[in-house]
Amino acid sequence: MSSFLSILIFELRYWLKRPSYYIYLIIFFALALFLMADLAGALGAISGTVNSSTIANSPLAINGILNAMNGFIFLFLIAALIGGTIHKDFKYDIHLLLFSYPFKKGPYLLGKFVAGYIVTLSVLISATLGMIFGTFLPGVNPDLIAPFSISPYLQSFWIYLIPNTFFFGAIMFALVTFSRSIIVGFLIGFGLIIIQGIADVLLSNLDNKILSAMIDPFGNNANLYYTEYWTVYEQNENKLPWEKWVILNRVVWSAVSAITFYSIYAKFDFHQQPIHIKWPWKKEKITQKESNDRVIKKLTLPKVNLNSGLLNQLKKLWIITISDLKYIIKGWPFIIITLLAITLAVSTILVSNTIL
Repeated sequence: MSSFLSILIFELRYWLKRPSYYIYLIIFFALALFLMADLAGALGAISGTVNSSTIANSPLAINGILNAMNGFIFLFLIAALIGGTIHKDFKYDIHLLLFSYPFKKGPYLLGKFVAGYIVTLSVLISATLGMIFGTFLPGVNPDLIAPFSISPYLQSFWIYLIPNTFFFGAIMFALVTFSRSIIVGFLIGFGLIIIQGIADVLLSNLDNKILSAMIDPFGNNANLYYTEYWTVYEQNENKLPWEKWVILNRVVWSAVSAITFYSIYAKFDFHQQPIHIKWPWKKEKITQKESNDRVIKKLTLPKVNLNSGLLNQLKKLWIITISDLKYIIKGWPFIIITLLAITLAVSTILVSNTIL
């Protein structure tokens, strides 16, 4: 326990000293403030909600804003914060020193993950504060604002934000831990967004609404399953549904989260090397025998004349562009995302044909 607390406190202090952490806080606070102000009609003629009949800070609206941040931006935030807690050890080669310390992998992994998890939730809390302050801005339409209550915010947190952060955090943490690359986390974030798009496509088919509600890791479609046909009065007054499919969705994905994190613990080893996928069409450049037979030789390097002219600069630009393009296209994250995108496109076509 002492090792866990030491690692946890160290990581929290690290993030509290990072300017990027405070930038995240400010950005999410400002974004949530702007969204709430827009819904409440504070932007005047710019806002399209001045004459709206829906309450801006109803439980459904609050959950909609917070879960909107739970999409594209939030996945990258998780990769940067939760994945970043362990990635920096590999980035600066500190793991070579840390892995020699007399602590077990459980406290190490748990301390890193919990620290990133707390930091991520604190950014979401800053967004929540932005929404609350947004309801008190000058110019808001009082008819679009309900009396302040902390209950809708807490409900959105414990039903959606806390379990979602744990699930996606466990995935990002696993990817960065075993690949030792933060880029992989960002790329898989794209893949998760595509999966969300597939769930949205399935939801458009009336026969697949339950399936869509269950396979959506965000839980948005499970919520929409019950709220899709709510009247304006129900949207303004009702609490977030805590019904069968919402409960099952949360239980299933929480279980997947726990299994994912346990898998990290079970497979992690201080002596392991980063995972590399060996493609069948690729051959090893140097075999072990060839490597052992190598000897140090004295080489005489030829003299070269540097040319920084425009033509050579353009040639270097072209060579670097092609090299990086090949690296991206041949990488397994790009291949996975491409396959997911194709699946989404095919699903969209099939569903559209079914509806027609």
